[in-house]
Amino acid sequence: MKSRKLTMVRAILVLATKCAMAAGALQTFTGEVSDAMCGAKHMMSGSAACTRACISKGSNYALVVGDKV
Repeated sequence: MKSRKLTMVRAILVLATKCAMAAGALQTFTGEVSDAMCGAKHMMSGSAACTRACISKGSNYALVVGDKV
């Protein structure tokens, strides 16, 4: 019974360690921060002002890379 508990604890620790290592991988994203409503084509002049206005009205942030949101 004790050996079974010990095996389960070891398995959980190994799994937790692998998950932590996978989650800790660094990623770099390149693009322009925008909002989900306008995407790459802003309706107002000045993309930063338009993004702020849309976000304040409830839109979500988005990353635009080229013409893809």
